[in-house]
Amino acid sequence: SLHFMRALRDKRLNEEGFDTYIQDTSGQSNLFLPVKSYDYLEVQEDNPDKTKVIMKVPKVVIQYKKAEQSALMMIDNYDTFYIDQFGIHQPVEKLFFSGVFGYKRMAALLPLDYSPDK
Repeated sequence: SLHFMRALRDKRLNEEGFDTYIQDTSGQSNLFLPVKSYDYLEVQEDNPDKTKVIMKVPKVVIQYKKAEQSALMMIDNYDTFYIDQFGIHQPVEKLFFSGVFGYKRMAALLPLDYSPDK
């Protein structure tokens, strides 16, 4: 997710291999359709210390290099988050990741010598 956040902040999602999808808004299906990333993830660079991102839909699905799939969802009706110079987003408790981003994030929290009990 750090790679994604940095690419989003730098407006390089396509160049870095990320594709964006949103749920069909016509009401005719539950499919997720490909869209232009920055039409639904509005990046505003008014502050040199952090970049403001406004999510214009409740859920954005991200596919990386046509293989790994993840989703971003804002919690509690928030629609805005910020990305700092290192690619860290704030507020962390208001942005939920699922799919590969969620798995990788959880794995990073475990100690290197972690072994699940059998």
